[in-house]
Amino acid sequence: DEAAAELVISRIEEMNARMGIPEKLDCVRREDVPEMAKLADKEGNPLYPVPVLWDSKELERLYYLVIAEENEATAVAE
Repeated sequence: DEAAAELVISRIEEMNARMGIPEKLDCVRREDVPEMAKLADKEGNPLYPVPVLWDSKELERLYYLVIAEENEATAVAE
């Protein structure tokens, strides 16, 4: 299962690179993350077809992971 999962992730990364989809987002500003997470948490619904609904703190951690390098140094301190 682990090998299959790694292969799927690798293929998705290759496909994203071919389509020019960035790994990090330069449009996400650190100061906007708490509000974005709060709004996303509020929108979450148990009827969504997802395995887990994250709370605002978990969503904040995700947003900090995708902040582009110029914003990343300050975000990691969180």
